[in-house]
Amino acid sequence: LFSGNPPATNTTISSLNGIGGENWIGGTRAPGGSGTNNSGIITSAFIILPASLTSFSATEIENGVQLRWTTENENKSRHYQIQASGNGVDFKTIGSTNAEVNNSYTQQYSFVHAKIPASTIYYRLKILDADGRISYSKVTAIRQAESPALSVSIFPNPALVNPTLNIKCVENGEGIVSVLNMHGSVLSNQKLKLNKGDNNVVLESVNKLPAAVYNIRLSIKGKSMYTRLIIQK
Repeated sequence: LFSGNPPATNTTISSLNGIGGENWIGGTRAPGGSGTNNSGIITSAFIILPASLTSFSATEIENGVQLRWTTENENKSRHYQIQASGNGVDFKTIGSTNAEVNNSYTQQYSFVHAKIPASTIYYRLKILDADGRISYSKVTAIRQAESPALSVSIFPNPALVNPTLNIKCVENGEGIVSVLNMHGSVLSNQKLKLNKGDNNVVLESVNKLPAAVYNIRLSIKGKSMYTRLIIQK
């Protein structure tokens, strides 16, 4: 603890079995106590671990993809970024949520992603800790089911009013076109009767919406296709 002679102040220089600490006060040993050798010396300390991600899943739902994850011991986590990719390599952040503060128990999170057109969408979590450390979850994927519609597109896009949705179908049928905001909330639904071939539908429901980017979802026989619409004012 020091070199040379012990200092004149009261300083513990050793801990002996049964006699407690050896203290120096002007060179005099203080009375001993009881205990085992070095029982008052800290040899280890509790370390707060970063969050432990116990599960991460993606499930296709009516208005997109439901992402769910469960964590434990969030004492050092700051927030989570939800990332998506069309090829499983190039990921972009599509949303984020803050972690629970000083939470050492099990915590569940969820996020809805209104899908962009892609045969398969890959998802992962980017986990940022308060000390600056970054880690990633496993990658999970959703394979988009085939739809009776061959394609959906919007013109004009961007639009001021009355954009037209073009739907190419392989058979006659019925469908629902929905307008969603970027958080996945459904703003309007419109039922359609569709014919084989080209179908043009005017989206009058968007005329009162503020300028923003919206997801347009076409649902036919439980299958969905998505495209995006930009509204300008």
